[in-house]
Amino acid sequence: MNTSELKLELHQIIDQVKDNRILEAIYTILSSQVSIFAHTVDNKPVTKEELDKMLALSEGDIKAGRLTNQPEIKKEIKTWRKK
Repeated sequence: MNTSELKLELHQIIDQVKDNRILEAIYTILSSQVSIFAHTVDNKPVTKEELDKMLALSEGDIKAGRLTNQPEIKKEIKTWRKK
């Protein structure tokens, strides 16, 4: 069985597991093998490398003055409520 086939088979097996303890054990084993460092607000995994890139972009925005202060954010939020 090649890697792609094995991954597909694992997905299918995991989808059938009902016991949360088993799923947590599988999660622990598998998550130790990947470099997930964080998750987005949409719960998408982010590696350390991706996070470093995001931080570098943010720092670039700060240095370039592309900022929004708190009063501006509050004004924008008020327009959301009117929609």
